[in-house]
Amino acid sequence: MDELREIACNCRNWTNFKNKTIDAIEYQKELQGYEEE
Repeated sequence: MDELREIACNCRNWTNFKNKTIDAIEYQKELQGYEEE
């Protein structure tokens, strides 16, 4: 049971990490877009 809980926790952390990474990439793209205009 503890193993499943650990896996679920890791999945949640991984999802948060991926979302933050995607947000950071989108933010960088926006910054570059503003500089080009």
